[in-house]
Amino acid sequence: MKSEKSAPERNAERVVDRAFGVKDRRMRTAILGEFLSLLPVDEFLEVVRIIMERSEKKSPRYQEAYFSLIDSEFLLPWLGPEKVDEIINRARETGYHEILRLFSPRHPESEKLVPGDLEVPAGLEYLTLGEKKSLAKGKRTLIWEKLLFDPDPTVIRNVLQNPRMTELEVIRIASRRPVPAAVLRVIFDNHRWIQRYRVKRTLIFNPHTPVDVSRNLLGYMLQPDLEEISQDLSLNLQVREEAVSLLEKKKRKTDQR
Repeated sequence: MKSEKSAPERNAERVVDRAFGVKDRRMRTAILGEFLSLLPVDEFLEVVRIIMERSEKKSPRYQEAYFSLIDSEFLLPWLGPEKVDEIINRARETGYHEILRLFSPRHPESEKLVPGDLEVPAGLEYLTLGEKKSLAKGKRTLIWEKLLFDPDPTVIRNVLQNPRMTELEVIRIASRRPVPAAVLRVIFDNHRWIQRYRVKRTLIFNPHTPVDVSRNLLGYMLQPDLEEISQDLSLNLQVREEAVSLLEKKKRKTDQR
């Protein structure tokens, strides 16, 4: 006889079912945000924990919901500052460290272009930004290939949306060093490509990736990659420490079996 589902489990299933299949990421986030904003703080934590855990188990519906949850730019207005403060304080009290990652602040100052980032590939220097953005949507040409290395995130956003784009080319962009952090965030924000494990992995292993992006992707990493991340001194200390924490969590689960 199956055990009856708890209220948080039912609520998690209800909101994920409602959001699943909505193509527009902002609209999915609005559906999740509106639903979650009505929950008491403790139930909010339980529902989000369930979504995160089932997402780690590769459930497509829950993965889609999770990628909308980590889009804090659109989620936070639904919750409001007072509710967010309550959630953060309660998450700290109860040890919901994974949920605290959802509210890791972005650091726009660290994502500003530096002089080395501004180098435009040869052959593109006479094109306007509008021309490059237009070409990024078009056919594969020599110019199009060069646009993969353009430093402007708006150009890269259009390149990623081009149906001719391949995973290997996304990985080429994500593995560039140096590369503007804003370009790497555009990859993270692309629903189509961030679903790919190799793209997630490449972003995490790039030291130029914003810390909040890397931390939000860590939960998807396989154990061998977590071990490598924890020892990679080129990566941010917070990212390495979180990888260690996730490894310890996985070990505890294994020992309990």
